[in-house]
Amino acid sequence: MVTMDLHSPQIQGFTNVPFDNLYSRIVLFSHLQSYNLNSSNGVVLAPDVGSAQMSQSYAKKLGLSFALIDKRRPKHNVAEVVSLIGDLDNKTVFIIDDMIDTAGTICNAARTAVNNGAISVIAIATHPVLSGPAIERLKEAPIEKIIISDTIQITDKQLFDKLEIISVAEVFAESILRINQGGSISSLFK
Repeated sequence: MVTMDLHSPQIQGFTNVPFDNLYSRIVLFSHLQSYNLNSSNGVVLAPDVGSAQMSQSYAKKLGLSFALIDKRRPKHNVAEVVSLIGDLDNKTVFIIDDMIDTAGTICNAARTAVNNGAISVIAIATHPVLSGPAIERLKEAPIEKIIISDTIQITDKQLFDKLEIISVAEVFAESILRINQGGSISSLFK
């Protein structure tokens, strides 16, 4: 079984078959490096504690600062920002998460970033679920660009100007080739 950026890594424990979880960062890192940011003008903002580990990995690899939002969910699909840890003032902010479902988390994080001095906000997610009010929220949010992968097909009705789609097909193709040839999947991540 081959997956990408599992929302809950524990899922791997529920199978009795060989299981490889790939990471979209393989293709996203090089794309994000083209922004030529460093720790003085760029920061990776984790929109919640659940995405902190992934966001820290991006920050370290890209040489950027790291910030974290502490959020609470008072009810299903509703997220509220409680506090911000980190400096966003006069910086370009990358908000990184594994998926965008209704876009409440990412849009709240973008507003928090702008309210705390960010000069630009770019959202990055592997899985564009984009359910319910997601498209309208993203269009109205203070987000310059939303970079997503093609793990979920986007219909023409879901396309809008801020959206940029990065293909992860080569990562899947390379992993399948390595599996068939008995090669190493983990070396893809180095």
